[in-house]
Parts: sequence; structure tokens; C-alpha cells
Amino acid sequence: MKIERLNENQLRFTVWTKDLPDEDFTIADLAGQTEKAEELIKYMMDKAREEFGFVFDQQPIVVEAIPVNKDCIVFLVTKVDSEDEQDKFHYVNELKKQAIEMAKSIKNGSLELEEDNQVKEEEKAPQPQDEKTGKVLPYMIYSSRNMENFVTAAKVVSDFYVSDNTLYKNENDIVYYLVVSHNRNSDDEFAYLCNTLREFSEPYKFTYTTKYYFEEHYKKIIDGDALQTLAEL
Repeated sequence: MKIERLNENQLRFTVWTKDLPDEDFTIADLAGQTEKAEELIKYMMDKAREEFGFVFDQQPIVVEAIPVNKDCIVFLVTKVDSEDEQDKFHYVNELKKQAIEMAKSIKNGSLELEEDNQVKEEEKAPQPQDEKTGKVLPYMIYSSRNMENFVTAAKVVSDFYVSDNTLYKNENDIVYYLVVSHNRNSDDEFAYLCNTLREFSEPYKFTYTTKYYFEEHYKKIIDGDALQTLAEL
């Protein structure tokens, strides 16, 4: 289990199957409102208190359960002000509906990257464009100051992502840049990859010359199979 403090009011918990206490405890169980989910959330609250002094007391919280795949689920736990509570919970209720539907698919062994009837705009394969010329480029770039974020994302996508991708490091500012292509993956798989990377890093604006700039000025950490290598750490 990985716990990250995103800000003074929000934590992110990334939970893998291997973190669960027994074989009967599944990722699908955690996506809905079940006793097992409540048990794990109570455990996470205790860990948050121990590691970050993150105390909830009587303040309302929102718990967002986001199944990433059959082996991983992300919880976002957010303290909310009373005036924001209604809007926040409306959003989370919608998210829970999506999570429960995904959980059903996981249990049935039929998890798909697209919804049956429509693909949400944010889940479509991105069309990365040169911000100067508008030309569509065959790759995306993501940045993070913490390489552990890419390690976490790599483990989430390790069961399907096989395309070329390279990790660079700006040693002056200590920022990592991941260049991902989809030369050996479908558009749907690339969309899923990019959605996952947005959970752990930031999309980076670039032009067709950016990769050449990286080659000249930044240190190349892993060439060609960065995510595949990080997934094994």
C-alpha cells in the first residue's frame, strides 16, 4: 500500500491485491460499500494518523474509490467543509456508481477499457499536438518530481503496456519526464495508459523538438522500456 499526502486536506492511497489480508478480500469488494471496504478504510485512517498526523475528528470526509484494474484500486480521502459537503458527495456518488459497475466487470472477468455504449471524452486516446504547429505527434510526455509516481503507474499498467517509452531526468531541477508512445498498443490501451499517468503525474506541453532537447540536455535514465523496467522494482 502506498500513502501520499496531496495537500493539507487530501490523501491518496494506492492498494494492490498483494496488500489485502486474505484471498477472500478482493479489489472488487473495495469498489463498493461493503464491510470489507469499511474495514480497509478504517485501517487506512489509522495509518494516515500514524504517518502524517492526519486527524479527521468530526470533520466530514469524502472517500473516492477508483478501481484502476483487477489488481489495483486508488482511494482519494478528502476533508470537506460543511458548505461544500453536498456538492462533494454528489460527485462521489456518481463516482461510486462507476466504481461499482467496474467492480461487477472485474468479478465477471470482463473488465473492458471502454464503456459498452459510449466512451467518455477523457477516456479517448489523446491526440498530442505540437503546441506551435498543431501537428499530431505519436507520443505523450508526463512529468513528476518523484520517480516513485512513475513506479506506481508502471505497476498498474504492467499487464498490457508494451510500447516504447523513455524516462529522462532534469538534474538541475530534479524533474523526471516520461515519453510514452503507443507503437505496439491500441488506441484504447493508450487512452487507459494516459488516464493512469494523469493520476500520478502531470501532462507536459511539448513541441516536436522537445524530445531532441531532452536528448541533448537531460539525463536518459531508462531508454525504450522505462515503464516495463520500473514495474519490476
